[in-house]
Amino acid sequence: MPKMRAFLSLAGDVLAESWAECWRWRARTLLAVSGVTIGATALTFMVSLQQAQRAYLSAARARSWLAVEVPSRETDLLRRPARLRRDSLDPIDAEAIRKACPLVDRLVAFGWGGGAADCKAGRRSCKAFVYFTDATRAADLQVLDWGRLEWGRMFSPSDITRGNRVILLNHAMGRELFGDAPLNGASVRVKGVRFRVIGVQREGAYGTEDVGSHALIPYKCAQDLSVWDTRFRFFVLPRSGAEAKMIRCIDQVLYKRIGDPGESFVSAQGGLDDAERRIIVFLSLVALLTLMSSGIAVSNKVYVGVLERVDQIALRRALGATKQRIYGTITLESVLLCGLGSALGGGAGWLLASVTVAAANARAHQADSGLPLLPLAVVLALTVSLGVAAGFQAAAVAVQADPAQGLSRKDVV
Repeated sequence: MPKMRAFLSLAGDVLAESWAECWRWRARTLLAVSGVTIGATALTFMVSLQQAQRAYLSAARARSWLAVEVPSRETDLLRRPARLRRDSLDPIDAEAIRKACPLVDRLVAFGWGGGAADCKAGRRSCKAFVYFTDATRAADLQVLDWGRLEWGRMFSPSDITRGNRVILLNHAMGRELFGDAPLNGASVRVKGVRFRVIGVQREGAYGTEDVGSHALIPYKCAQDLSVWDTRFRFFVLPRSGAEAKMIRCIDQVLYKRIGDPGESFVSAQGGLDDAERRIIVFLSLVALLTLMSSGIAVSNKVYVGVLERVDQIALRRALGATKQRIYGTITLESVLLCGLGSALGGGAGWLLASVTVAAANARAHQADSGLPLLPLAVVLALTVSLGVAAGFQAAAVAVQADPAQGLSRKDVV
């Protein structure tokens, strides 16, 4: 117990000395802590977003739905250049996959193109984005990020094969064109072509308010609307335990029909594209460099402070202070600066990322599982390590002070 009390007393003295020195040079301390805070905020935010994206992709694979699309022609040093005969999928490709890949349990095509279209119902009109699909099950709407139906039915197989002019409206479009009027027998003209309304999206479903009015029609009706630049993405559900084989089969089919994109046509639904991934990596690198430069600023602050009080340190050495005490005081001073900055910045970055991810999950009607604390712990460990390194570098200069030279100064005598 006496040894423990002595150790705690020594630790308290070292902490008090370190804090007093930080408080003595408040302007320098504020600048150093601000730099660490900015770097820690940026790095924690970017790493947290990467962790959230990885968790989302894992959840997407757990749901087993995968996306099939033609990768971007943009290449980097890590990928082979794309050799493609066309840059988009076609519903005919979907039929080829269904025939050649028996491991595909379910395939849903989803297309878009042509921008916003003029839509009218009686005297009311609006601009709406019209999408094309071959979905025939209510569950398919979840895959398309559409949401459940408030009223009506899904497309039937005959609607898809015959290209019947029927349409599903999202809640915003239904309210804009019909208000509270009953929709039984209602019709909408899209680019002058008449479609019969068979269903309306439930209020509050994904995209109802944020992206305005939009609708779904059978994919063959794209020809009726003279939409020639239609682009498609497929969503596939593999049979149990056959995901890898299914991906290879789909790639083989599309390699023959479209060409070699330099990577797989199949990816986890909702994943980042290459451009977005490169941006996140770049911003993370910038944040890391910012944090490293902040560590250098802390090191410079502590180092200059040591040089300004080297005679005082020499006097303490002459009065019996050990090298370990000097090392501990100066290193703890640096750790306090980095620790305070990383705590403020790491907490702010993690909170900002949590709010961003929660908002995205709310829009997509996904369960909010929260962010892991790993990015915050990594940033704290990294900045404290920077503080220890900076403190040791400055303390190495301090312990070289000559006690005799310090005692010979007039201001000390």
